[in-house]
Amino acid sequence: MKVIKIKNVTLNKELKALYTLENFLARNEYIDSFVKIDLLSETVPQIITVEKNDLDRILAYIKTLSCQSQLIFHLLISTGIRTTELTRITKDNVDLLNNQIYLEQTKSKKPRFIFITDNHIKDLIIQNMERNKKNNFLLFSSKDGSQYTANAVREILKKIKRKLEIKKLSPHKLRHTYATHLMEEGADLESVRLLLGHSTYEMTKRYVHLSTKHIKEINNRYYVLKNSETY
Repeated sequence: MKVIKIKNVTLNKELKALYTLENFLARNEYIDSFVKIDLLSETVPQIITVEKNDLDRILAYIKTLSCQSQLIFHLLISTGIRTTELTRITKDNVDLLNNQIYLEQTKSKKPRFIFITDNHIKDLIIQNMERNKKNNFLLFSSKDGSQYTANAVREILKKIKRKLEIKKLSPHKLRHTYATHLMEEGADLESVRLLLGHSTYEMTKRYVHLSTKHIKEINNRYYVLKNSETY
């Protein structure tokens, strides 16, 4: 029999929903009382980013790949988009005039915009639209015109990882890299939350300690009395 492992964070979401239901039933006197539900302990997921020198190597290497593979990588690192969201981008929702892409289908079920940050990405979008004529609806597609899958996106990065012998590379690590860079550059928490498409602040707050670490390093590097002869 196959054993299915479910993370505590997933189970806790179900427990919270059950608690909310019990609370509602008790308030409206459908039940006399309800059992207190204790949440399971959760392990804070480790945030792993892609090294700057590895990003430089990847950017040099992907110039040899198809425009679709290049575009996929550039959108992942420059917008933090999730793989499933990326594969569902429609051509009609690409707004080159205003340098933005409207995401209708997102993990949070709340539509949002991602933004085209430079002309190179815009050129890749135009090239990919020209190449992808077998699918008039989606921005990305396989050679036969079928929808590009999240696994296909991950496979592109796996091939790059093997080719360049990079230890840390995946769609989610690129998303972490994007978010961490925003925080290190001083972006406010609300803007980061909206750009990442988080439904609550809890997910976004995971990046705050990384920002604090960066600020601490800057403080120590430029400590006002660092070179004082008094010390």
